[in-house]
Amino acid sequence: MMQEEKNEDRGAAYFYHHPDFKFNCAQAIVHYFGGDADAVERMRKCGGGRANLGNCGALHGALEILKDSSWHRELVYKKFVERAGSPLCHEIRKGKGVSCKNCVEIAEAILVEMDVKPKHISE
Repeated sequence: MMQEEKNEDRGAAYFYHHPDFKFNCAQAIVHYFGGDADAVERMRKCGGGRANLGNCGALHGALEILKDSSWHRELVYKKFVERAGSPLCHEIRKGKGVSCKNCVEIAEAILVEMDVKPKHISE
């Protein structure tokens, strides 16, 4: 019998549009990296290009996780633009090279590289 994969092994993209969670890109990042229920709910309006300035929701969620560190926020923003091609949802989508799910994976990878630990797992 195959052992079922644990949620923590799946990454933030697992929670993006999952039938049990129905999280948008911003919510998936905030949930995976430890945002409380209120923070996850606040991110509901930040998917689909509706985040501040039209930024990608996954980027917005990553910036929310690092809201207390302007230096880290600048670094995440720069790295995200390098990998996704733009910070803006509509420009990323127009380019058709990076999907929304890929944006979640990019944001997660950058946070992990910065040693931000996922915290959504209950012990």
